[in-house]
Amino acid sequence: MLVRAFVLMMIMALVALGQVGQFTQLELGAEAPSAVSNFGGNFSGAQGGVTTIYYWIVAKYPIGDSIVTGPLAVGNTPARQNLNATNTVELNWVSMASATGYDVLFSATNVMPAFPCASCGVLLNTALLVLSDDNTNNLAYAGPAAAGEAKVIFNVDNLTETTPFVPVMVNAVPKRLALLDPGSTNVAMVSGTPVVGNCTQWLTADTIEDAGAICGATSGVDSFETRVGVVVSANG
Repeated sequence: MLVRAFVLMMIMALVALGQVGQFTQLELGAEAPSAVSNFGGNFSGAQGGVTTIYYWIVAKYPIGDSIVTGPLAVGNTPARQNLNATNTVELNWVSMASATGYDVLFSATNVMPAFPCASCGVLLNTALLVLSDDNTNNLAYAGPAAAGEAKVIFNVDNLTETTPFVPVMVNAVPKRLALLDPGSTNVAMVSGTPVVGNCTQWLTADTIEDAGAICGATSGVDSFETRVGVVVSANG
């Protein structure tokens, strides 16, 4: 099932569906990605005007883009083609968790540009949270990227455990997850990289691996080598 929007943050979104034969079946899903929640701006310069410029913003995530936020109406400006280094529109927005960048767009009316557009982009895939629009860029824009699959189901060999494992989606990447036994607290973020115990690789629906190849044993750490079992099948 395809979904056009995902949340692009590290999430725990799953349900243990119970035992299927000798295996534990686990379902991992995600909600829609969060749109930019606060988007502001104003004209800065000595040569204002009577024009209103409309701005729009899209948050970008590893699994797809958010819906478009806008319009932000910035009034008392010159026509956009007359913006320059000393007469600018100053834009700002809040950081969205797990977003990798932002697409900033403009239009002459309060109607969202039709996509694809030939020149509606102010700045694309920027990591910045502030922007001075001085009419430098008039970029082509294809439109928000559709998100990937909404869920993936894993069957995990659970014979060594009496209770189902809890899957955790990491970095909001589809089909990538770690498996924790209930009560485990070995989940942390280090410089934006998820670390679970001594794990440097993750179970995925595209690569079926046994636990020993995924995580090595570390003294004092509840290693997945003896906890995960084997991923025997995956759909999604």
